[in-house]
Amino acid sequence: MWLVLPTMADNKTRKIYFVGMARNFQDSITYITDINAVDMVAIDDRTGSVANLEIYTQQLNLYLLRLGHQGYVCTTFFAKDTKTIEKLYIKLKRRVVKDRSTRLQPIPANEFSFKYVDPATIYNNANEQPADDSEPSTE
Repeated sequence: MWLVLPTMADNKTRKIYFVGMARNFQDSITYITDINAVDMVAIDDRTGSVANLEIYTQQLNLYLLRLGHQGYVCTTFFAKDTKTIEKLYIKLKRRVVKDRSTRLQPIPANEFSFKYVDPATIYNNANEQPADDSEPSTE
């Protein structure tokens, strides 16, 4: 599997609003985060999407794992303005409340919030050469 990272020149940064949702289909709880604003998020010019969105999703997954909640499928939604993310947040909450097989468990911002991910760090880490695994000399 190849990871294709856009170059820094391909990205612009801006304030983005995130909301995360996590569901385990073997559990009756669906988690939803508060709306989080993150400054300087890299946006891919070609797609208009958040560059490396999966890293933000992984933040929610790791938070749940630290709490001992395994097997959750996490999704991160984003918008460029508060009005759009608020509408989406309400829609997501209604959808979960309507589904009687699950109950909604909010994750307040004081317990979890999405953190800024520096695209330069991601790009540099992806380009690092692997360590030399040759056998040590026996002199």
